[in-house]
Amino acid sequence: MDALVAELSAKEDGNFRLFGYVGQVNAAIEQLRARMREVAAELERWQSSNAAQDTEHARAVQVPLSFLLLSAFLIHTRICE
Repeated sequence: MDALVAELSAKEDGNFRLFGYVGQVNAAIEQLRARMREVAAELERWQSSNAAQDTEHARAVQVPLSFLLLSAFLIHTRICE
């Protein structure tokens, strides 16, 4: 009986840790989504300005946006493992 209680307690502790981890991952994903919305809005603002400025700014923003997408993919991959 003691072994069963100990096993149940260990599993409950593991579940609690996983629940905390999922909360952290969800918060990180939400931060990435918010940043992606900011970058998308910034791109839209620049697209409405003249073409020369658009090209320069799009190049400057493209790398951070790619990094955000890669980060989101890696977090998703880690969750699904």
